[in-house]
Amino acid sequence: MAEPPVSPAGFTPEYPPPDQPPTGPGYPPNQPSGWQAPGYPPQYPQYQPPAVSSYPPTQPFGWQAPIVPPSPPPRSGSGWAGLIVGVVVVVVIAAAVIGVIGLLRPTSSQSSTGSATAVLGGQIVPPSADPNQGWLEFKSDNVKPDALVVDVHSDYQCPWCGVIERPYGSVFEALVESGDIIYRAHLRTFVGDLIIKNDWSQKAAMAASCADTVGAFFPYNQAAFNNQPQEGAGFTDQQLRSDFAAEAGISGDNLTQFQACYDGEQTRDFVQTMESNNSTSTTINFGVTLTGPVMSTPTIFVNGKTLNINDLITTSPPYDPRLDLTSASLLAELRQTAAS
Repeated sequence: MAEPPVSPAGFTPEYPPPDQPPTGPGYPPNQPSGWQAPGYPPQYPQYQPPAVSSYPPTQPFGWQAPIVPPSPPPRSGSGWAGLIVGVVVVVVIAAAVIGVIGLLRPTSSQSSTGSATAVLGGQIVPPSADPNQGWLEFKSDNVKPDALVVDVHSDYQCPWCGVIERPYGSVFEALVESGDIIYRAHLRTFVGDLIIKNDWSQKAAMAASCADTVGAFFPYNQAAFNNQPQEGAGFTDQQLRSDFAAEAGISGDNLTQFQACYDGEQTRDFVQTMESNNSTSTTINFGVTLTGPVMSTPTIFVNGKTLNINDLITTSPPYDPRLDLTSASLLAELRQTAAS
């Protein structure tokens, strides 16, 4: 199992700077055992520490704070004024067609059957998307009355997400198939958007959403994490449109549909809306109110209760699973978290 990257030798993390003590209600007074403040590696000198108002209260082992860049430089052409006008125009257009889009979205009880829902402008809403576009939801036709709702926030460029997903991804899928859990995949993109500053988190999430249109989210999700690049290196289009699709068993007409979806970026709007909803909402996880939006990955909730990532993996190399990789073992851990 690949080891998550570490800071360069001699690097001393500190947050916030000594001469800038934390202020505001969002800064946590305490941290879990073993927590260390995240630092800012020298390869990202232009970035600034994140605002304390959005700083999450507790984090799992290995968490690194998202690095927020300074204000972007002025754009060419009409500048920011033009951009703001453009945004207003987009909002007005969106309001005009919202009724049509609402009619085309799937209901929350709809399972992934390989049929995408078309919307205007060549964009699609994947069949497993919830009506408010905060996640992809997966449950079997024989879901049990006491099924647990598991919200998983992950980013395809997050090393610790790979540490969790590689051993446990197929076990979560098995629990969906048995009807024991309802799985909500919150495909996050801020590692690429804010930290690494590339578009591979978004493109990987778009590809996984396209895989949902042909009923292959879980095998594609597993393929992407099984082949996760070193943080910062990014994926390639060859991997996302062809290699991972082949590993996930997508072929024939389904492959044609998947690749058309990926090449046309047909799930771009959905992925961007999903990230926006998750990065601004404090009640998106089972309706439980948090002190701030979830801005760390991996983060897992079970019926709204936070699952301790340390209960799933060891906290030192080679980061082995703590549980037997069986449905019974993982379900017991999830039930214990829900009852806590």
